[in-house]
Amino acid sequence: MSKEQAGSLAWPRRDYWALIAAAIAMGLIVYREAWLPGTVLFTSDDNIGHVAMRQRWLPEGFWRLWDDSILAGQPGFLLINSTNLLLWLLPVGLFHKVIHAFDLAVGTIGFGLFLRARGVRLVPALLGALTAFWLGSTFFLTYAGHIGKFGVVMFAGLAVWLIEEAIRRRSAAWGALAGAACGGMFLEQADLAVFFSIVLGPYALFAAAREFGRSWVLWARTLVPIGIVALLTAGRAIWVATSFYALDGEGSEARTPEEVWDYCTQWSWPPEETIEWIAPGFFGWRSGETAGPYWGRLGRSKEWDTTRQGFMNFKLETLYLGSIPVAFACLGVWLGLQRGHPRRLETIFWLVAVAVTFVLGCGKFTPVYRLFFELPGMSSIRAPVKFMQVTQFAIGVLAAFGLDALLASQAADSRRARRFAFAAAGVAALLLLIGLGMVSSTATSAQRFAQAGWGQFGGVIAENRAWSVLHAGALLAVAAGLCLALSRRSSGRLAWAAVAVVAVDQLIISRHYVKTVPAEGFISRNAVVDLLAERLGSQRVFIAGQDPAYSHWLNILFPYCGIATYNAAQMRMPEDYREYFQAVGNRPDVLWPSFAIGYLLGPAQVWPELESNPSFRGKFSLEYAFNVFPQGGGFRVAAGTEQNRGRHIVARHVAPAPRFALLSGWEALDKRRTLDRMASREYTPLERALVPETVRLPESTGSGISGSVEILRFETGRAELRVASESGGVLRFSEKYTPYWRATINGEPADVFRCDHIFVGVWVPAGIHAVTLEHYPPRLTLHAQAVGFALAALGAVFAARSSRLRRDEA
Repeated sequence: MSKEQAGSLAWPRRDYWALIAAAIAMGLIVYREAWLPGTVLFTSDDNIGHVAMRQRWLPEGFWRLWDDSILAGQPGFLLINSTNLLLWLLPVGLFHKVIHAFDLAVGTIGFGLFLRARGVRLVPALLGALTAFWLGSTFFLTYAGHIGKFGVVMFAGLAVWLIEEAIRRRSAAWGALAGAACGGMFLEQADLAVFFSIVLGPYALFAAAREFGRSWVLWARTLVPIGIVALLTAGRAIWVATSFYALDGEGSEARTPEEVWDYCTQWSWPPEETIEWIAPGFFGWRSGETAGPYWGRLGRSKEWDTTRQGFMNFKLETLYLGSIPVAFACLGVWLGLQRGHPRRLETIFWLVAVAVTFVLGCGKFTPVYRLFFELPGMSSIRAPVKFMQVTQFAIGVLAAFGLDALLASQAADSRRARRFAFAAAGVAALLLLIGLGMVSSTATSAQRFAQAGWGQFGGVIAENRAWSVLHAGALLAVAAGLCLALSRRSSGRLAWAAVAVVAVDQLIISRHYVKTVPAEGFISRNAVVDLLAERLGSQRVFIAGQDPAYSHWLNILFPYCGIATYNAAQMRMPEDYREYFQAVGNRPDVLWPSFAIGYLLGPAQVWPELESNPSFRGKFSLEYAFNVFPQGGGFRVAAGTEQNRGRHIVARHVAPAPRFALLSGWEALDKRRTLDRMASREYTPLERALVPETVRLPESTGSGISGSVEILRFETGRAELRVASESGGVLRFSEKYTPYWRATINGEPADVFRCDHIFVGVWVPAGIHAVTLEHYPPRLTLHAQAVGFALAALGAVFAARSSRLRRDEA
């Protein structure tokens, strides 16, 4: 479609407000339960506890990039992006309620404006936006959390619009804004941003070729600002993804290429599950859901089929789009591919985008992904199924094209649309017949699933499959009817009916993925939290046991309340951590002092075990005995009594190893000998610091902790200390070593080195000294990002001025 054709269908002002109102209304309605007072939106990852913990790191975390929440910490992820800026500005409870709706609404508006720029009417644009943002994995990931993915799709919606505007207006200013939106995707989540870039980058070239031909000046005027600002803005995110985490590694260098391939492609989309696009719940709603457990093979470990080790499967969202959007997308392809159609080239582009991203999303199930995997940097990206969000984005464009073509009332398109409607009606009838057959054979299917290992859930799975096919057939019949009616008479009301049915369908399915829990018991403080918050100080708490309350506290309540734990939760184990634990094993007498464990929380039977163990007898005091009861979405705590003795305890280490210890003895060893020493039964932590043989220190004459260390200020990634000793020693910081730790003694730089393989060490001479430790990654990319933001802001000023002048001239 030419620029003149697109411009001839400019929306009236009320349509812009209708788009904005629709985006806001969807957010308010589908997340309606989260807005109620005293409720919390439930998400698996990025739950409100982790979000609260992240908020406490701001704004310092923007330049320190450190996460000290588990074990001895690890490199962090706090980039200056839309999500973290909103988190910094809003109360955590409000942020967690609005962030998903905000991202989807803003993305919807950007996507709708893109379709408007391509000559699409309001109602088809709304259908396209519903398809791209409020269905499929893009929306139904709400239960899983993954806030970064929501940020990526928001910027993708803005980016495609801004790219279109920059090219249509031949504007460097709009190009700068488009570049900032592209860079914004990477700041939210780099791997998914790469996937979207595979489509958005070629689209910029496609649109430039459509508008500019061989005018290289115009190509440079628009595309160069897009590229420069995108690289400047995204540079820090790309560096973090490719270099920063690589310095810790995730053990990839210790794995064979096939092990890396299996690890990175475990979450590949099984092609047979594509029926889920139109049949909701056919393969279950999600893993662990009693109303419909997921029974497909997404997330299955390679060894599962032979050894039954690893994951059988794992999925928390659905890729459901619905029969109506899929039908109109197919109609858009059918009509758009006709010779002479004004959108023929665009249809081909978006159809190719659907095909390419779908095939890549299938990952290990197609040979094509191996070629993509071998490209530089791509072998570190996990879960090819993320490509399906890009597929969904492209399907949204095609669905809008399909409905818009019907509203255009062109005779040739109307005839073809009628033939398409009859074909869709035939498929709908077939689906309804299949569904009825499945209903009649539910008992047999239930028995088959029960024998396959699903037991009592066999009946639920069989029923869900049958009704999902009936659901698909019924909505496809509606789509066929709408298509036939619109092909005979272009009617805005009928078009609105299509959008309304899709929206209602979304609300029906969303109840499986938008869940809330009462705040009471879920994030409310209790006696255990109050005790630890008051007395823990710089120590960590170790949780012994697998009680459901412990899991909830470890993953949600303790992070929400700022309680530092030792236990590893949702962590990909870096190689040096892995080596350390392989050497030390499960030895509390080594691990607890090494990681500065000050308190122990666990079942009551832990106490007699402590008292009977010679290593711990007399070293712990019983602080609190309590019972736990379910409450709301969490648990409440009640003190133990003589009638109802506490089944859980909090025990305090009487003389715990400090988070910062000055050791008067040290020994320089290579990596292998260090690990061997720690693996020996004679090894005693904090007796002698084990440092790399490349570190040059004075001769060691003592052993154990000496001198004194006073903590003046301690926060994530930074500590200010006053250290006093008569003979000097190695200051051991119970935090994980990376090359980016920096130290100063009395304001002068000091060397930082590994201590005990994974911890931080600094040589401090005799005397009284002010010591500062800070995680200080290079900030060049941070400065580049600031330049990118500045160019984008400058572009916004010039773009606004240009638009104002054009309105005045008009």
